[in-house]
Amino acid sequence: MCPGNGELIPERKTCERLAVRFPHPAAAYRGHPLLYVAVLAMFREGFFMLQNVRSSFLSPAYWAAAAAELKRPRSLVLAGLTAALSAVLSSVYIPVGLNLRVTAAFLAVAFGSMLFGPVVGLFAGLASDLVGYVLSPGGVFFPGYTFSSMLAFFLYGLFLYRSRPTVLRILLMKLLINYGVHVGLGSLWSSILYGKGYSYFFARSLLKNTILLPLEVAALAA
Repeated sequence: MCPGNGELIPERKTCERLAVRFPHPAAAYRGHPLLYVAVLAMFREGFFMLQNVRSSFLSPAYWAAAAAELKRPRSLVLAGLTAALSAVLSSVYIPVGLNLRVTAAFLAVAFGSMLFGPVVGLFAGLASDLVGYVLSPGGVFFPGYTFSSMLAFFLYGLFLYRSRPTVLRILLMKLLINYGVHVGLGSLWSSILYGKGYSYFFARSLLKNTILLPLEVAALAA
């Protein structure tokens, strides 16, 4: 697959196309009217959701609401749209070395997860990974990357769903995702797949994610 965590799988490079500018998630679909309308609807829905009552993920009410999203057709549609957007935006990237790239897919993942929460996010992360795999035939499927995708969606939803997206909250969220998921787990999966030592992938991924951290926080907090 073409994972949205910025770790590029070499066997699937043929599915990628190089670009050096990132489109707005809605602008990416201006040539497809129906998809464009759907994306705009998602953004309007996000504005509406930000006005709703907020609750801490430490409260039972938070998890009751998050679980209830599984029964809402709107949330399931948004999850599918977010998974598709994540897979498509992952194909617009800047390569920064073997098995590493910079993409704008995190924007779609963050915004979508804010709407449907961490529970639905687990399934959206699974769908995003599978869609990426389908879009890159002939590549290698690895469950570790599937788990990372699900965990990233879950963490975005955990911090952003029914919450005010403050800079501090976004920073804590990105610290966990960048260093826990992308650097920690991503380096482990790469070392298993490609036979190089863990420290080899860890050092390179650590540098990339450290550089990207303030840029991604600024983009999400804007």
